[in-house]
Amino acid sequence: MLVVILAAMTYSKSVMAQESFFSFDSRTYFEVDGRLGKYFPFEERHAYMKVLPQYGVDLRIGRQTDGRLKWERDFNFLSYGAFLRFEKNNVDSIRFVDRDDLGYERETWRPLGDCYSLGGFINGHFYRGKHWSLDYDIMGGFSFWTKHGDEFIGSVANVHLAIDVGPTFMIEDNFDITLRYQFSHSSNAALRLPNCGINVFSWVVGLRYHPLTSRSEERRVGKECRS
Repeated sequence: MLVVILAAMTYSKSVMAQESFFSFDSRTYFEVDGRLGKYFPFEERHAYMKVLPQYGVDLRIGRQTDGRLKWERDFNFLSYGAFLRFEKNNVDSIRFVDRDDLGYERETWRPLGDCYSLGGFINGHFYRGKHWSLDYDIMGGFSFWTKHGDEFIGSVANVHLAIDVGPTFMIEDNFDITLRYQFSHSSNAALRLPNCGINVFSWVVGLRYHPLTSRSEERRVGKECRS
């Protein structure tokens, strides 16, 4: 994923230098995020998971609105786009209870697999200043698990939802640093049991890159649209 980001940055710089016909839209940006979280199980019997960490990496491609359209101004210059997420679950064994052919309860322990998620996001602003903003993100899509059939994940395909809040700092005309506190959830909406789902609270740190945009130009366009 980092290689993709670096390749995009190198390509965009080359495009700007040569003024090629092929170029990114001026409002397109790329973002890579690192995640560190702790599990938050809903049921007390799963409390043993609370001490275990989860690691993750997100890759996003987004479009930053600048107020050219009325709805962009109405929603305070939000951005939107698509994300790809990888989650590394550091759980060697989790409890699974079912019944055999005679109806007797049996207990086994199975590893929790890793998770790949794909979907869309909306990034909005509670506050939008000149050099920083206080933002929120809403993410939704589908997650696919390398292992399933335990008390948490009953199927390979699941719904993935996340919501977070935190600041974004403009460190240079083309770069932002983001910091978020996020809650995420994966489950199959009880379409196939068992389905306790995986819940995680995470700290998320990201680097956002705007290849072809000038932040001062973006704000000038927004100011003209408001007047």
